[in-house]
Amino acid sequence: MTAFELGVFTAVAEGNHTAEDVARATATSTRGMRLLMDALVSLDLLQKHEGAYHLLPGSEALLVKTSPQYLGYRWETNHLWSAWSALTEVVRTGQPYTQLEKEPDAARFFPKLIRSLHVMNLEAARKMAQILMPSQIPMNSRVLDIACGTGVWSIPFAEASTQVQLDLLDFADALAVAKDYVQAIATILIILGNIVHSEGAKSSQDLIRRCARALCPGGKLVIIDLFPNEERTGPPRAVLFALNMLLNTSEGDTFSVSEYNAWFQDAGLTEGSLVELDDNSTALIAAKP
Repeated sequence: MTAFELGVFTAVAEGNHTAEDVARATATSTRGMRLLMDALVSLDLLQKHEGAYHLLPGSEALLVKTSPQYLGYRWETNHLWSAWSALTEVVRTGQPYTQLEKEPDAARFFPKLIRSLHVMNLEAARKMAQILMPSQIPMNSRVLDIACGTGVWSIPFAEASTQVQLDLLDFADALAVAKDYVQAIATILIILGNIVHSEGAKSSQDLIRRCARALCPGGKLVIIDLFPNEERTGPPRAVLFALNMLLNTSEGDTFSVSEYNAWFQDAGLTEGSLVELDDNSTALIAAKP
């Protein structure tokens, strides 16, 4: 995170190869920069040869800020760093460090983050589109993407067919192009991409009911999220992310597949089926009979 915040990789890409040069380019101390860059070398994020630092082959696209595939926006959003330092107090009081599910906190936090998430999730999103189209989702579908961010989870459906119409819904500040309302029409596919965990059980169940009402018969509800096991003993990423929601939302949590299936049944949907999209992304897909 510090390397991204200080622009270390971008400075190296611009031709600064010694700790002194990078410190000068980033307005930091030489000693601090040398120790930081050595740590980056030990983590295989930089190379070092005879005192000169270099980017690893192929890493420039992800680490240098001028690249359209730059991932650093995720770590430049250093709010999460400070939030975790408040874990003791949040557990004690039950009050979140911030409320990222609400404006204005969301407007400050998400615009940078979603650019990195777009790069990270695009291939998984394309895989999901390949799984669903055209066997389960017609090529002329209308797709509603709730809390869409950049639209990364729905854009691949439009890439696959020019007949697909996208309805994107999110905070206005999070999007370059977004819609702030959903028309009450029958929809073939609704995507909840990494949003349920921030809403809490009651709001999520209500959201799933409303999604079910909007779906036409045969339509699909796709939830991309982290799913803990029934005892909430793992996987670690899903359980630890629930703590992240304690810190940063009023009611947020992660939910097991059985919890989702109970909500699906209540909403008149089929039992969900899990699809592993990649190492970081799992989709739970339910249908309206």
